[in-house]
Amino acid sequence: MKILFILADITFVGGIERVIANLSNALSKHNIEVEILSLYKSNSHCYFDIDKKIKISFLNESLHYDGKPGSLKRLLKHLTNIKKLRNYLKENSFDFIIANSFPTAFQLYFSKKESNWIAYEHVHFNYYNYLVKKIRNLIYKKFDKIVVLTTKDEKKFSQIFNNVITIHNPLSFESSSVSNLENHTLIAVGRLEKQKGFDILIDAFSKINNKNWRLNIFGEGNEHKKLLQKINSLGASNIYLMGKSNDIKREMLYSSIFILSSRFEGFPMVLGEAMECGLPCISFDCPNGPSDLIQHDHNGILVKNGCTDSLARNIEMLINNQKKINYLAENAKSSVKELSICNITNQWMTMLHQVKK
Repeated sequence: MKILFILADITFVGGIERVIANLSNALSKHNIEVEILSLYKSNSHCYFDIDKKIKISFLNESLHYDGKPGSLKRLLKHLTNIKKLRNYLKENSFDFIIANSFPTAFQLYFSKKESNWIAYEHVHFNYYNYLVKKIRNLIYKKFDKIVVLTTKDEKKFSQIFNNVITIHNPLSFESSSVSNLENHTLIAVGRLEKQKGFDILIDAFSKINNKNWRLNIFGEGNEHKKLLQKINSLGASNIYLMGKSNDIKREMLYSSIFILSSRFEGFPMVLGEAMECGLPCISFDCPNGPSDLIQHDHNGILVKNGCTDSLARNIEMLINNQKKINYLAENAKSSVKELSICNITNQWMTMLHQVKK
């Protein structure tokens, strides 16, 4: 079996790139020939480790990807790739072509279909505006399978298509140890962009009158200066922008509570990783993903999306209740076993064999 993953930019540092790297490595161990076609190349090398036997090709060696698919204007920019992609597929044959996210599927749509096509959707159903969604729904009719990340998205896509399946993202690591929950540290992780809601988190944490606890925010991005100004203006001396970490598992194991403050997600891998490290988690019930992982008050806490006061109240409640911290942490660890790379790879293998028939 020969598989081609097509994505915007394998050298980009993001969740999609990490998933494709991990999934490609795992599938290649199952006697599957895996190749990756990157439409753009923003950096000189891939940030995530990819097995040397996996061939990586670039459609555009010198063009940069901005990491912001979504608008019709951006979609039209991809038109220049269509001819290049068609020529590439004429010269290379595959059993499966997996297009990661709609803009990539849009470019693939104009090629001659000589293999099984799978649309791998990494954002929630309503991510795009009305017009782009209409185009997406037309494009996806040509695909043999649509893989989505959450059960909510499966229900929405299934109102239009009859070939939709949910396969969650795999954890990027497994942890044999868990946090001892003794450090008075909250942790949040993600790009410093508006989507991640760190501005809301900073406002919420600054409302809590407990200087024994600190909040560490790990990540880099365009909002760094703005967030730092907010921290300083609030006089929040126990909130720290920590930059990028090369060992986020270590940072999670050192922490006692994980916070996900995103306005929206595709599927929040970092939430699953925090649970794998035995951290109690507080998350906005945003579209989509957190509710697939968290059963409220059993293995975590779901908070009304975007509500600063509710987030602050739940953080304050949890830091003052060690018994509940321990209870949520224990249940969190046991509830993410299904997200192991082995289990997720088996789900992909089963789906691929079913489609091939």
